[in-house]
Amino acid sequence: MIKKETNTPGSDYQVISDYAYTNRGRLKKMQTHSVCRPGESCQSVDGYSGERYVVQYLDYGYDGAGNVQWIRDNRENSFLTSDEGDNTDTGSTREFEYDTLDRLTTTTAEETYGTKEYQYDTIGNMTYMEELEERNFEYDGMKVTSGSDVDIV
Repeated sequence: MIKKETNTPGSDYQVISDYAYTNRGRLKKMQTHSVCRPGESCQSVDGYSGERYVVQYLDYGYDGAGNVQWIRDNRENSFLTSDEGDNTDTGSTREFEYDTLDRLTTTTAEETYGTKEYQYDTIGNMTYMEELEERNFEYDGMKVTSGSDVDIV
């Protein structure tokens, strides 16, 4: 298990993340929690008060090719809120599907994100990505030349 501590200047809390890996070095579990620093009187955070609260508690599953097959959120509290102000779902699972070339084609998490699709051209360039909004890409060889909601540098 690997532990990483992050201190935010001006905050009563510090963030601690624990990482566990499979024998093949793939991320198996990630738990991120926030704790009140010693000697601080911590205030309520998004309506949740206490000495410690879990921000993320994720389990990862992989297919035989090493692709992420699913990510499960194991948080027991739901103090985090979405942009709409609703509590985010806990206990949800996001599933990932790939084509025969191991390219991501679909992600599904009905409770939170819904289903998102990804498409590629014949040489493997991503041509379509449905995230918060649909995005399309055009290429000159391997270089993106234009796309919806894309800044070309």
